[in-house]
Amino acid sequence: MLWESSKPVSIPDTGRAFPIALEHVKLPCEVDVVAFPELCETPYLRARTIWSHDKPLLAGPVMVLRDSEHMGQFVMDHKDPGDRLDLSFGMIDTLSVRREMSKRTLNKDAARPKQECKILHYVSNTSDATQQIRIVERVAPELEAIIKTPQPGKPDEGGLIESELTLEPHQTIQLKLTYEIDARAATIF
Repeated sequence: MLWESSKPVSIPDTGRAFPIALEHVKLPCEVDVVAFPELCETPYLRARTIWSHDKPLLAGPVMVLRDSEHMGQFVMDHKDPGDRLDLSFGMIDTLSVRREMSKRTLNKDAARPKQECKILHYVSNTSDATQQIRIVERVAPELEAIIKTPQPGKPDEGGLIESELTLEPHQTIQLKLTYEIDARAATIF
């Protein structure tokens, strides 16, 4: 594959990497606020799209700007045309999610004991505006998890359950997820 700059570039002889813009691409995106409370209590702004260029997106450093403000830098993986592309544009500090988890073993004497897991999310909006947030929780799909709480739904193939919430200004919502895991006694939960 051959990449060419659209205009002549003078590369300084410093022995350091020198970035060259090869092309500017604009893609339509879905933008949402998402939280993975198992990992972090602060939600972040996420843009999702499909890499629809005819050439792959090369792996390397990406500088992230939001409203002309530098939000940070991260390393992007290689993306082929048609691959999903998720970008984070920084934390949203007016929303927070606190997660509490409890586990208990049901039918301890059975050959295949069951464990019940309860997860409570306390989602708070501290701003003066209504906000929407997507909460993502992980359930181990390989352990035959049976979701007992009717909301938020079934996990996807990766074991992720997503819930979308709308919070009024200064509102806190409690989101409850209860599931049972049918696992062998030797399984570590």
